[in-house]
Amino acid sequence: MSLHFDNVSFAYPGARHGIDSVTLTVAPGELLAVMGRSGSGKSTILRLTAGLLNGYRGRIAIGGTDVAGVPVWRRETGMVFQQYALFPHLSVVDNVAYGLRMRGVDRDRRRARALEMLERVGLTEHAARRPALLSGGQQQRVALARALAFEPKVLLLDEPLAALDAGIRQQLRDEIRTLQRACGATTLLVTHDQDEALSLADRVAVVDGGRVLQVDTPERLYTQPVSTQVARFVGHSSVMPGRVIGVNAVDVSFAVLFADTGAFRPGERVSVLLRPEHVQPDPPADALNRLGGRRTEVRYFGATCRYDFVPEHAQAPLLCEGRCLAEHAIAIAPEDLRVLAA
Repeated sequence: MSLHFDNVSFAYPGARHGIDSVTLTVAPGELLAVMGRSGSGKSTILRLTAGLLNGYRGRIAIGGTDVAGVPVWRRETGMVFQQYALFPHLSVVDNVAYGLRMRGVDRDRRRARALEMLERVGLTEHAARRPALLSGGQQQRVALARALAFEPKVLLLDEPLAALDAGIRQQLRDEIRTLQRACGATTLLVTHDQDEALSLADRVAVVDGGRVLQVDTPERLYTQPVSTQVARFVGHSSVMPGRVIGVNAVDVSFAVLFADTGAFRPGERVSVLLRPEHVQPDPPADALNRLGGRRTEVRYFGATCRYDFVPEHAQAPLLCEGRCLAEHAIAIAPEDLRVLAA
């Protein structure tokens, strides 16, 4: 089943707005991540899909059918919350079977389906236990199994990993993706975690101020952000204000950098985006975009290091990343710089 938002707006009482003119499509079987900071509107999109909010303008359709006025229980959406939302008085297997029970599925069939889903998430041996006896990661697996047990039209994931420790988050992230693909569930994931969005999603929508800034594949979102605002949401970067002074040449105050200036004309103010992994340490003297300077702070991350490099005459450092650290100079290939509107 597909999910489609067509020019949807929603305002909370007493607030400026929730979302404004949002148009989004989630294709059948696709996992779309909606990423943004707190208050950006991402959870509003999810709650409107589930039917938990009413009074919106525009059109929301599931499987091509307008869901305006359709109550929550008839939308056939499965939801996984940050805080698990399991029933403490029910066993694990009965929690998973709950949605089937509400849909009138007979006891034997719903128990068989619940046990099948528990096997998929590796929790068959915990079927008779109460949720309180499980770890956080195990409880979230139960919640995921429950959401998928009745084969929902759309699976909604509301910050599903935010309450878990880092190691469990990584493991469950992989499990969610594997299970989602196996079930072919059309999925909307809401998260503020860029690693979660980029690693899980087929496509990512970046939202801020209630508006969708860009929707694209994780790779294109990272390598071709449409604005510095999007670039700051996705990955680490250095942004240098500058002015186009010629074809493929930008003055960033402390140096002239060569980069593809596209449709920007001489005299226009721009921003030059640099991803830290694109820095070449201690390049030859004739390298393009060679910047002399000094290395300052170094932060060790195991597989890599991030460090600050202050070019000569620059007021602020550039963020760099790699196993080999620059001592006195760096260079950036022109194709590794992205020129964006100021």
